[in-house]
Amino acid sequence: MVLCACGGDQGGPVRTFQDGVEIVENGAGIYPVKGQPRALSLREEGRIDTEDDAVAATGLTDIENLDVDSQGRILLFRRGATSGNTVFVFDDRGRFVRSFCPVGQGPGEVQNPRFMRLNAGGEIPVVSLTGRKVLFFNAEGTVVRTVALPELLFPFPHGFLPLANGDYVIAYVRVKPETLEFSSYGVGLFGPDFSRRRELKVYPVPAEDEIKTIFIDFPLVAVSRTFFFLTTMASSREIEVYDLSGRLIRKILADYPAVDVPPGFREEILHSLPPDHPFWRNLAFPRTLPPFLALLADDHDRLYAVGYGQDQATGAGVCDMFSPGGVRILRTALGYQRLQLGPPLRDVIIKNDRLYCIREKPSGFPEVLIFSLRWTSN
Repeated sequence: MVLCACGGDQGGPVRTFQDGVEIVENGAGIYPVKGQPRALSLREEGRIDTEDDAVAATGLTDIENLDVDSQGRILLFRRGATSGNTVFVFDDRGRFVRSFCPVGQGPGEVQNPRFMRLNAGGEIPVVSLTGRKVLFFNAEGTVVRTVALPELLFPFPHGFLPLANGDYVIAYVRVKPETLEFSSYGVGLFGPDFSRRRELKVYPVPAEDEIKTIFIDFPLVAVSRTFFFLTTMASSREIEVYDLSGRLIRKILADYPAVDVPPGFREEILHSLPPDHPFWRNLAFPRTLPPFLALLADDHDRLYAVGYGQDQATGAGVCDMFSPGGVRILRTALGYQRLQLGPPLRDVIIKNDRLYCIREKPSGFPEVLIFSLRWTSN
């Protein structure tokens, strides 16, 4: 039931309420909000280059994810490690400090790791999928506790997102207990011990011969201090906003610029498949890409909805920035998001007015870029 609406006549977003949930319809506009930024500039402050001899000597060969702690130390998580350490710590200027969390079967070791953001207590959680456990490290690399992972919970890569109240939002694959076949994708709210509090969303997993479009609905989740945000990669232009208890409080709607599917994209996807694969006859490639590639949030409760558009000068992904109240206040280019078809890598962090992002160099080696952010407000 719609209770009220306001803002349309003043040229701002239209706000309505339906069943206690605020709907913020931004359309295609960008709107000024008092106290919120109207412009943004970035200045590069440093980088961590895995092609550099000193960095390579640490054992960091590839980067899967990153985070930043309260002291400004940069944590990099190594991709695809089958031996050696998986967590690498650099100081706020990009100088190597230490590495830890080795691959193995012994105490303090992990197999088939999944990496989370730092939790509310500053601990570094690392999931060992093979051992069905989560190891919590301190900044010095010592295991402070271990928690068992629930049965039949198979998280997406980077699917664990700690909340400020100690709970977790987890995006995962649901499986059939009798066959362990994938049945659906889910997003749920879990307690500090990973006990299930609430399932928030369920998305069906179609059989391979039933897939009709290349863009499958993987959930996209971002977390700020006060909220978490949820949408999908393909079928929605709507972003849901929840409080930390899992209560839906707002929906953000906006129109996004259409970005054409690039030439050769269809052939690139299908080229590696055998001629009798059902994708050849079933798969449709729309003219334009979906609205969302990734969601990000900063420590000011602002949301960044990253699309498929790119800034021609820098190659950076173009995104819309929304105020804590759901108003689109800026369109800008941040980070170096890549076009991909699976759950997106969360390779951009915005904390303490700094932006940290992973970029793949032309040589194929990844590097971390560190920028300071300068905001111009109303």
